[in-house]
Amino acid sequence: MEPKLNRKHTTPLLLRRRWRCVRWAGAWCAERWGGAATLACEARYVPPAPPAILPAVLPPLRIRWRHAGHTVDTQSPEGGVSLESERWAGGARSRLTLGALNRRHAGRWRCVVGARSATISLHVLPTADSDMEAMQRDQAVARVSSDARSLPLQLHPLRPLLLALLLALHLCAPT
Repeated sequence: MEPKLNRKHTTPLLLRRRWRCVRWAGAWCAERWGGAATLACEARYVPPAPPAILPAVLPPLRIRWRHAGHTVDTQSPEGGVSLESERWAGGARSRLTLGALNRRHAGRWRCVVGARSATISLHVLPTADSDMEAMQRDQAVARVSSDARSLPLQLHPLRPLLLALLLALHLCAPT
């Protein structure tokens, strides 16, 4: 938690991050594939101004989430994203919950308030089930690719006869 100075106003802005993960250390956290992670961010003006003058003097704080260069869309057809937000005079809090974690959730997540942001890297760890699925998928791909190489031979059962005919035509051709 570190104070941030809002360039538009002389009141410092405090941006507080909280990450709920099974394993986390500083600027990264890790969760299991298929699990869930909740990222929370709080921003407030410090020191707080008297509530009567806050709306007139300071703009309301709005927290946005970004991932992979895009603003997070909770209405995305991919689903699995939930957002809870609270606002009060001089502050705001946002909780982003990511469900059914997979590869697309891994990477840097940013909590953005005005020109300020806080970042965390989310690592999605494989589970024993996802490891098994990956191995089975790799075996299936290998099986398909080895079948694909032998497929032309299976499609041409007359291949030996065609080769014999070409050889005979070549031998009988006038020189």
